Amino acid sequence: MASANRPAPRRIETSFLRSIVTALLPVMLAVVIVRDLLVRRWGPKGRPGWT
Repeated sequence: MASANRPAPRRIETSFLRSIVTALLPVMLAVVIVRDLLVRRWGPKGRPGWT
């Protein structure tokens, strides 16, 4: 049987840096969205193309 000779699949270790990046990306996205909402609410009114 060929399947019995295969080595067990190795579990990929998640690195500390990868977990930090994964945690920071949604936070950064939320900051960008909130900043955009605040700028649209209280930003300059005369900018062309803004509704």
